[in-house]
Amino acid sequence: MALESSAKLSSLVIMPGQRKYSYYLLGVIICLIPPGLGMITNEQFANLKQGGMHNVYLFVTWLSGAAILYILWLAIWNSWKIDSKAGRILGLVVIACVAIAIPFLLQNFIHNDIHPELNWTASMRLFLASVLFLVIQYALKAQQNIAQLNLDKEQLKTQNYKVQLSALQNKVDPHFLFNSMNTLLAMVRKGDEHTEPFIIHLSDFYRQTLKHNENQTIPLAEELAMLDAYLFLMKKRNEHAVEIDIDIPNENLVKHIPTMALQTIVENCFKHNSMTSKMPLKISIQVNEEGWLKVSNNLNPKMGAPSTSGEGLNILKKRYDLLGVAEALRTTKTNSSFSTLVKLI
Repeated sequence: MALESSAKLSSLVIMPGQRKYSYYLLGVIICLIPPGLGMITNEQFANLKQGGMHNVYLFVTWLSGAAILYILWLAIWNSWKIDSKAGRILGLVVIACVAIAIPFLLQNFIHNDIHPELNWTASMRLFLASVLFLVIQYALKAQQNIAQLNLDKEQLKTQNYKVQLSALQNKVDPHFLFNSMNTLLAMVRKGDEHTEPFIIHLSDFYRQTLKHNENQTIPLAEELAMLDAYLFLMKKRNEHAVEIDIDIPNENLVKHIPTMALQTIVENCFKHNSMTSKMPLKISIQVNEEGWLKVSNNLNPKMGAPSTSGEGLNILKKRYDLLGVAEALRTTKTNSSFSTLVKLI
């Protein structure tokens, strides 16, 4: 699902504090390896059995080389923080020049007579190390930027999903509430004994709607509980003109479905069909052999009703797409019935 993908991508994007320590650790490891390899290939390494100051000298040489490389690593790392591209390039050029000059500066500092060719060899090694560090850090930064872009994309999808869901609810809820209030008014005037249960179910329906409003998906059992309150209201509004048959195996009740998806489908049944006590609207809700949730109803189209399934199903399909579930909604129509099938997640 899209939200799960977003969470996984979030784990790939290192937070600033974590990234800082990761660079420190990676820099230490990388900077310790080249001097270590150079020391191993040195002829003096074969004389480790000499012990004493000889071994200390080799160890200090190794750490000194690693320290110089680590300073270069940090210098290149901090050059990425320069805002302007020209500034970053200039900073890298300065770092490369300093890397080349380091052996000659050290020679003057320690007053040691080192052959110029050795200085130039050391300079080239430091220059190549600088280039290697630049490539590694560029690759790490590029990978992080890609992960961040993917995360932003997933978050945008999720945000878009919430906007679409909100738009759907804002469009449907006032209409449904208006009709329910009219029904309630008529029941009060007639002194209908079911007025109180009607108010309780209306309240329960909106309570459930608000409870799950922020959830992207909910278990089918909870969706059916919310639908039950909705169907009670619709039955009271249409007297004996509605017949509902729900047959869901228990093992399917724990599976998830987009929030209010079932109500959207059932609401289409009422929206597009007329119903009377002689020709009731028959709605069947079950799970087919493929494990899909199937909502079927007999056809008795209203005069002037649109021939398509309407905006509700189109938005529901988009919601599935945003959740990362492709091809999750199907409809079939015959001369006498219309069926909507949605995939359980």
